[in-house]
Parts: sequence; structure tokens; C-alpha cells
Amino acid sequence: MSGADPVYTEKHSPLSWTGMILGLLYLTAGAAVTLVTFVLSLTDNKAIFPLTIAALWWELFWLRYLRRAWPTGIWVNETGIRIGDARALPYATSDSQTVFTCSWTAVRRIVLTDRSQSRGPVKGIATWLRWLLELLPRSRAVLVIYADRAAPGGPRAELVDNVFSPGTPPARWMASTRRPKALRAALAQVPDCPPVEDQAAPGVL
Repeated sequence: MSGADPVYTEKHSPLSWTGMILGLLYLTAGAAVTLVTFVLSLTDNKAIFPLTIAALWWELFWLRYLRRAWPTGIWVNETGIRIGDARALPYATSDSQTVFTCSWTAVRRIVLTDRSQSRGPVKGIATWLRWLLELLPRSRAVLVIYADRAAPGGPRAELVDNVFSPGTPPARWMASTRRPKALRAALAQVPDCPPVEDQAAPGVL
């Protein structure tokens, strides 16, 4: 992507300040439970130790979620779109792929939809995790980009070091947004951006 002036920028697109604070409270509660149950398992009842493992898993889940979600942003100009933690690029030292860029010439379809419209059913512990995530005052809209990997200016992942990411298929990207109306209006100003659709394929989100 060239250095043209952006027509739209959004920092912390998946999560607001209040969402970050609530997530940190989840993390703190997990740390407290881990400490208490570990001490009790050593001094009182070893049967409590599985609770320590569960609380430690809880901590790791929220730590990874907050490290991934908080720095993510959206940057749009007339030549392309960038999703991720662009501030980390000057310090890239590892293979954690957290910043994705793509030129409009490679974008074949773009969707801006409500999160609840396209997500599939979940069972078991995932149901509880989804419920907890829904308590966070985070974005409810999702931008979905379908790109042609073989096209000139096709999608690519930059390498950054400070944010965990499980990776996203380069032919389809997803990014939460807290300002869907403003993002839609900005995309409408970009000559080479495809028309923004309202519905993603079932099961995409």
C-alpha cells in the first residue's frame, strides 16, 4: 500500500476502553482464584487443585484475547486497506502475523454485517465463553473481506512481535468495527472498493 492519506482510521476496533477494563477484571479475578486455590490445595485439600488448573486456563484465555483484540485497528485509503496492529511493524522480530494489508485491486467482495447474523452454533464451554465475550462492551459489527491471493497487490501478512494471533486465511479477512456506519460511508468514497454488502456467507463469523 502507498502512503496516501487515509480516508478512515479506527484504533482499538474490536474493543473499547470499557471492554478492555472489564477484560482486565476477568483476568485479575482468574489470578486471584488461581492463587487461592493453589494455596488451599497445598495446605488443606489436594482435591482443589483441578480448580487451580481451570483458573489458570481462564487467565491464559483472557490474556491472549486482550493481547490480540486491543491493538487491532483498521486503516483505509484509496489504494487499499490495512487491518491489525500497525504500530508494531517497526519492531517486528518474530513470525507472529498480526497485520494484514491488501490493495483494492485484489478485493473481490466486501461485507459489513452484524456479528449475530452469521455466527454458527456452539456447544459446551464455548457457549459460556461466548456469553462472557458478549458481556464486553465491544464491537457488534464485522467487516469481512474476500481477496484474490493471485491478483497484483494481493493480501499479505506483515510480521510483528508484540501481539498473539492465530492467523487468518489470507483469502478471507475479518475485522470487528465499533463504527460500522462511519466505515461504510468511508468505503463508499473509495473508487476501487467493491460495493459493501450486508450479509456474509452462513457460518463465516
